[in-house]
Amino acid sequence: MKHLLKQTLTATGLSIALLGAGVSVAGPGFDRGPGPEHMIERMSEKLSLSEAQQTQIRQILESQRSQSEADRQRLGELRETLRSNSNSGDSFDAGAVQAAADEIGQITSRMTYQMAESQHQVRDVLTETQLAELDQMMERRKQRDGRGSHKHGEHKRGEHKRGEGRSAPDAGDDAN
Repeated sequence: MKHLLKQTLTATGLSIALLGAGVSVAGPGFDRGPGPEHMIERMSEKLSLSEAQQTQIRQILESQRSQSEADRQRLGELRETLRSNSNSGDSFDAGAVQAAADEIGQITSRMTYQMAESQHQVRDVLTETQLAELDQMMERRKQRDGRGSHKHGEHKRGEHKRGEGRSAPDAGDDAN
């Protein structure tokens, strides 16, 4: 889920700043990337932020980060519940697994909303010129990452995300 969220929402500038500010859903013990200060420096460099803009964005990112801290901790606990249940042999508790999965969905939804709200707040701080530059940077990032031509998870025949150059057919391929 962390990978999907990052792949879906990561973009140069604003989106990276928000993700680095703590939107990652990895939970405790996982690297959440650079903090708000690093992201503000990067945005300042790329978008020529004023001191006032830096202060406003810092406040938004720090607020968002603190709001999501308890959720990140809870996600870590829930993932441990899932791991312990999947490794428990005959004592699989379907109800506990379903409850944990449901709560993970609720937390992920809340964190995604918080990130979108923070992203909107940060965009409100930027000038029209900065917004245009940010949008261009995000589009270039999509194109560079290969996300502009087709949906996530879709590949043209013969393309492989991992295991490039595989000679063996996929498990579902017929050898006829």
